[in-house]
Amino acid sequence: MFIGALLEWILGNTFPAVVFSVFGTFWLAYAGVLNPNFAAFSSYAPANATSPSDGLSSEGFNASIAYWFLFMGVLCFLFMICSLRTNVVFFGIFLSLVIAFGLLTGAFLLKAEDGVGNAVQINKLLVVRLSHSLSLSFLFVKKKSFNSREMILISLQLSFHRELVRRHS
Repeated sequence: MFIGALLEWILGNTFPAVVFSVFGTFWLAYAGVLNPNFAAFSSYAPANATSPSDGLSSEGFNASIAYWFLFMGVLCFLFMICSLRTNVVFFGIFLSLVIAFGLLTGAFLLKAEDGVGNAVQINKLLVVRLSHSLSLSFLFVKKKSFNSREMILISLQLSFHRELVRRHS
């Protein structure tokens, strides 16, 4: 995405260049946080931890990731407002990202507050995010009719969605 941002900047498309560079650097930084070689999460591990990965469940780590997702949600909201001049597809993408980052922020804040006690609420937020993504994927289908294979896939996805909602409600 970062290379795409450079190429969009060379072409003179400033809005896609900014969006691609922001998301490219976000994914690179998030990969770095989750990479054990950079020791980002092991710094949050308690002193008596048996494994460096114990930092992944610490209150400080989950709260910092939550606020990082919150910032990305605010930034996507600004991109969503700016995309009104561009096209409807960008607006839909940024709207779904605002919702997704908001749900992820809530899930990580609940985990930071009490990782074990709030597990049910965390699962509900993640199920809502999954069902939101699934329902949006159906909105952008341009076909008016589906063949039998596509109908089977759609029915499987809907039954999977219903089962997830039933289990976590």
